[in-house]
Amino acid sequence: MFNINYSFLDENVAINPMSIFKVEIDAIDSKTKEGLHKASELSVNPPPSRLFLSCLETCIDNYNSILESKQKILDVVSVGDADQLSMELSFNMENVFA
Repeated sequence: MFNINYSFLDENVAINPMSIFKVEIDAIDSKTKEGLHKASELSVNPPPSRLFLSCLETCIDNYNSILESKQKILDVVSVGDADQLSMELSFNMENVFA
């Protein structure tokens, strides 16, 4: 991995962009788990309609798909495969907007 030097508070600081990216992936993972927990919680309480339950089930499936792809994303980052990374991230975006 490589570092990029930035000026920060009048100091020259080396920053590794991949480390920042991995922190972002962890943050996405955490928020996805929160969404999954909330959707699961809402689905066990009597939903107001079948349509609402169907929407929650879709959300749960999509959240699980995103969580399952985390390791794939970290693996392609570690080998520097930008094309595969783009594909994995695009897959997750499709799940967000499904």
